[in-house]
Amino acid sequence: NNNNNNNNNNNKNDDDDDPTTTTPPPGRWGTAHPSIVPYQAFQCKCGEYLVLGANNDAQFEQFCIALNRRDLLLTPENRFRTNASRVKYRSVLIPLLSNLFQTKTRDAWMRSLHGKGDYSLGPVRTVPEAFECPQAIHRAMVTEMEHPVLGSIRLPRHPVQYSKSSGGMGKQHDACNDNNNNDDDDDDGLATPLPPPMLGQHTEEILINVLDMTKDDVMTLEEDGVIHCWKEPPTFSTPL
Repeated sequence: NNNNNNNNNNNKNDDDDDPTTTTPPPGRWGTAHPSIVPYQAFQCKCGEYLVLGANNDAQFEQFCIALNRRDLLLTPENRFRTNASRVKYRSVLIPLLSNLFQTKTRDAWMRSLHGKGDYSLGPVRTVPEAFECPQAIHRAMVTEMEHPVLGSIRLPRHPVQYSKSSGGMGKQHDACNDNNNNDDDDDDGLATPLPPPMLGQHTEEILINVLDMTKDDVMTLEEDGVIHCWKEPPTFSTPL
């Protein structure tokens, strides 16, 4: 019998102890956090959203005080006193807060709750609001550039900027230019973004400068329909 038991143990599947196979997959929580409550977006009276995050019990207490709802800290069984209990009673607390946030607009809630504690709080901005907010304007998060077909266009800049790059943008990549390597300490940041390319706009320069093809090779591929190289439309001067 002992031999049989040993054989059974030896035949045990290694996957039985693998947490990736034994742990149930996490559910879908939307904007909510699976183990912190409250930590999610709430819709307000105006239809817009704000995000609230009480990362610990002290922050939740600060939030309740700012909300003028100390009663949430004194519920039967102390349902909302600790994060563990708030997670347990998520289905009770979240509908309560959702109904509460429906009583004022997003901006009204921001005015009454912002800066009243260490909890996380922020508006979910629309695209125009995001570009018009003071932080985005201060960091010049919108750049203007020339598109070969559309003309002048406005696009969001890269969110990461470095102090030593040119205007916070850096030098421009150019597959056709082999002189990009330089020791200029004033220009060691990110590459300047280019406008959205046309279909096949950079095919020729990549094949020639990266894959070492000749112009004749590229022309042959294009004539055979293997590739497409975009050609900038000619410009005509207006006759006098």
